[in-house]
Amino acid sequence: MNKTECPNCGHPVSPEWSNCPVCESNLRVAPLKLIIGLLLMLAGTAAALVVSFLLFKNISAASVSVSRWIVFGVVMAIAIAAICVGASLARNESSKIKMASVIMLVLTVLAGSCAVGSHFLSVQHRRVTLAAQEAQDEADAKKEKNDRNAIAQLPEEFNKLRQGYMEYMKTHSTPDQKFNAVKGPVSSVTHYRGVYDFDDSFDEEGNSTRHSYAERDADGYITSLGSYGSYTVGWDAGHNNVTSLSSDYTTYTFRYNDNGELISSTVSTSYGSPQTYSYSDYEYDEYGNWIRRNRNWTSTYTDWYGNSYSNNNTENEYRNIYYNN
Repeated sequence: MNKTECPNCGHPVSPEWSNCPVCESNLRVAPLKLIIGLLLMLAGTAAALVVSFLLFKNISAASVSVSRWIVFGVVMAIAIAAICVGASLARNESSKIKMASVIMLVLTVLAGSCAVGSHFLSVQHRRVTLAAQEAQDEADAKKEKNDRNAIAQLPEEFNKLRQGYMEYMKTHSTPDQKFNAVKGPVSSVTHYRGVYDFDDSFDEEGNSTRHSYAERDADGYITSLGSYGSYTVGWDAGHNNVTSLSSDYTTYTFRYNDNGELISSTVSTSYGSPQTYSYSDYEYDEYGNWIRRNRNWTSTYTDWYGNSYSNNNTENEYRNIYYNN
């Protein structure tokens, strides 16, 4: 026969006994008290679980109001008290009743602790997330500012590139372009009122499409133009400018200043006196090619009576210059 102890005096008693033989305490719990005690324990545990779930189900919330904390505390206290009272009413030396009361009490405390811990962990996680988001927003704002500054500087950078390209084109010239006194990405030139009009067109590499039949030297510079009355072409030492155009009957001689501007030309023929022209008042386009200049010369004639007269003449020369896109 299994022996247990009296809850009041600790004397060994048998489960079949109704009263303790020493202190005569009642060793049996009334069925009604047992049922009420169990219900109280169950109600307390359920209340603790429900309030923990309802009050803290939104664990991502940044904070919980004071009223919720008060309700939570009161409900948890009542739940623990209900479990303790229920265990007292249903007190019995049965290990199952003791085990049930301990499990419910531990479950209640654990539910409340998990709810509170989850909330504070969520608050901490939210703070870390907000700090990371603020850092990311700050980095994004800084990047956006840098991007805007870079975009704002694009026109200036583009202008620098364009100026660099323009400076290069102002000095770049192919042999055929030099023959026509142009430079840069010229596609065609039309010369009006010139002593000798070097009208021409070019491909994208700057080669003449009109003078492909001309004779050239080893460097590619034109030395004669057979289709123009077999004109022989003379160049200066650096192949910078045409110095003469000569045929059997006419010779054109050209002089330039240090900037490469034509300042005078002389036309000599086999049947008359030489005529000299001077050039001034140059106007240029953005590539440094002249588009307008004045041509000046003096004409002399003698009337029937042997009187000589001189006239100073001035006319405008123009060039239309077209460029490759």
